[in-house]
Amino acid sequence: MNAHRSITIETPDKLYRTGVKGPQAAQWLADQGIALPDNPNSWLITHDQLKVLRLGHSEYLLESAVQHPLFAQIAEASQPMAAGVYRVPRTDAAFMLGGEGIMSLLSEVCALDLSEQSLAEDGLFMTLLAGIPVIVTRQTISHLPAYRIWCDGTYAAYLREILREIADDFSPLCSEF
Repeated sequence: MNAHRSITIETPDKLYRTGVKGPQAAQWLADQGIALPDNPNSWLITHDQLKVLRLGHSEYLLESAVQHPLFAQIAEASQPMAAGVYRVPRTDAAFMLGGEGIMSLLSEVCALDLSEQSLAEDGLFMTLLAGIPVIVTRQTISHLPAYRIWCDGTYAAYLREILREIADDFSPLCSEF
């Protein structure tokens, strides 16, 4: 354990989320002018700062710091929204984990290797953290690895507490926002 390796656990400010899935979901989103990741289990950020996660072959999670016009359209649509397109209500909680000691923390709670060699900057994993199903993306912030974690909102307090306890074991420099 290195006492000088910081770990940060942050809860992003209010973010808006929605989702769609189905065999025609990609075409429907493209028809709405939304850029999509080319590959399953990948993500991108559009020109208007909409984060688009492709969960497998035919499901998409959309997230934005502002209420994107498409979100209201999806929320108000009947099921199915179009042939082969279904709304997926999202009640995820989100965390951002980062700092020099983050790989030590993640190795304690996740069986997968989340290093940059295994998880590309535009890739995502659906895995378990401390037994909780999560979606994980990796990015680099200030030359350090950072991870976005989404989980079912009902598990948020538990997962946050577990991450905090383990972070405290690894680093007295753990900060929480």
